[in-house]
Amino acid sequence: MKVLFVCLGNICRSPAAEGFCRAAFARAGLTGHEVASRGIGGWHAGDLPDHRMRQAALRRGVTLASRAQKLTVGDVECFDAVYCMDGSNLADALRLAGGSPPLRAKIRSFAKELLARSPAVGEIPDPYEQGPECFELVLDLVEEGCDRLVQKVQAGDL
Repeated sequence: MKVLFVCLGNICRSPAAEGFCRAAFARAGLTGHEVASRGIGGWHAGDLPDHRMRQAALRRGVTLASRAQKLTVGDVECFDAVYCMDGSNLADALRLAGGSPPLRAKIRSFAKELLARSPAVGEIPDPYEQGPECFELVLDLVEEGCDRLVQKVQAGDL
């Protein structure tokens, strides 16, 4: 199973999902799965995740060390599931996939697919210009979604 998480710049939400998914897979004893993250834009290419997100994740025992990369069509082709953090990211990823039904079928909403509280929580909010409480909310949602993803993988639902 190859899972990709996508947000706007690949420095907050998607690297958090990548890190927490890796941790959830490890806790569940699931090995051999590839987990990565990308951004719709390439503004932060090569950068570590935002320092506030890294600090918030570290307080929960997860180290975020990936480097930002821009989403490409090749990424969508390569991964089995592409989870987007909000509706704008989803629309951009679908646009990138063009008219290819097999590629478009891989692109999904993180919140709608993986959160029990969805549709009340329709997306994962971007904490970049928010306060510390938004980073914590994002991590709460990401942890819940990654635990649900583990359950789906264990059940063979992906």
